[in-house]
Amino acid sequence: MGPLINTRGARRVSALVKDALGKGAKALTGDGAILGPNGTLLRPAVLTDVTTDMGIFASEIFGPATALDVDSRVRSGIIHINDQGIGDEPMAPFGGVKNSGYGKFGGAAGIESFTEQRWVTIQHSGRPAYPF
Repeated sequence: MGPLINTRGARRVSALVKDALGKGAKALTGDGAILGPNGTLLRPAVLTDVTTDMGIFASEIFGPATALDVDSRVRSGIIHINDQGIGDEPMAPFGGVKNSGYGKFGGAAGIESFTEQRWVTIQHSGRPAYPF
């Protein structure tokens, strides 16, 4: 699934899972143990029998609400929330902003980035007499 952003985040999620298990939640998978040499990996956890007295009940442990708030303030071409982008969608624009690249690739955004609209007229004969 990938690491959490830092060890503090991993410890927070671990504590929430362990708190829930200690208060009677049951784990279908995962136990809140921190894995890996960097201390940022947790095995994905699926819990049942979660009750309102458990911190995990009302806590946003994986962060999409906060991430959407951050997304609105970050000036970047692409942001992935809760996953890394390893797939390429042909209709999704791909590219950076500011000094991170020129234009976008993919779909209508790609056509727009690499198309310059121009208006060209050609007068093949004399100009008509206008009445004004």
